[in-house]
Amino acid sequence: MKIAFFSNFLNHHQLSLCREFCKKENVEFTFVATEPISQDRLDMGYADMNKAYDFVLRTYEGEESQKKAEELAKNCDMMIFGAAPLSYLHLRMSTNKISFYFCERIFKKGVWRRFIPTTYKKIYERYLRYKNKPLYVLAASAYTSFDLRICGFDIKKCFRWGYFPAVKSRNSDTLLSQKKNNKKVEILYAGRLLAWKRVLDTVKAVQLLLLQDVNNFRFTIIGDGEQKRDIEKYVQKHSLQEHVRMFPFMPAEKVREYMDASDIY
Repeated sequence: MKIAFFSNFLNHHQLSLCREFCKKENVEFTFVATEPISQDRLDMGYADMNKAYDFVLRTYEGEESQKKAEELAKNCDMMIFGAAPLSYLHLRMSTNKISFYFCERIFKKGVWRRFIPTTYKKIYERYLRYKNKPLYVLAASAYTSFDLRICGFDIKKCFRWGYFPAVKSRNSDTLLSQKKNNKKVEILYAGRLLAWKRVLDTVKAVQLLLLQDVNNFRFTIIGDGEQKRDIEKYVQKHSLQEHVRMFPFMPAEKVREYMDASDIY
């Protein structure tokens, strides 16, 4: 069986799943990367996995690679489609072969956006035009199926989906005993500092706790993004430096150390 996974670039969320596909004796697996990993992702601590694994086909390296990707889109037995050019999905759907589109929530900025003509057109091009074809959705959000249902897509064709990072076994007793040495309750956030992730709201909650004389804690933020400056200004304005500390992105293994030491993540 030929399985092709089309997305922008390979990352650690997808790697474990790809490796499982490769282990199967009856599976010929290809990950199709349609763009090189961006510099901002490299700055976040991501590795350039596109070049690290021989099952990756990099379409951005030339016309020959692009043609191989098109042939896979047409002829593979099963296609998983993610953040890749829609031309591959359209090509695949012209063959009426089974395909899975994995996506997060569509209306992150509000369900009212479905009434915007340009937004509706995007939804139609990605999902609705193929609602009677063998296209199924792998929902990487609890709200994906709801968003699609109100647009007319059959939620019986939606399945739960998730990221599959490597899981390292830990001795829970040892891990919990280490936390008992914390002088303060350690709270951690690690990720992009985007408005819709509400990190600033958590910083405001820190201030509310302090106003109620709850102060035996520390909130650590690891990450970067468009809201970083707003968070820094808020911390300075309300003199929260003693209880809020901020670090830039760091390698995943280093982040795990902060996770191990935290009481609340």
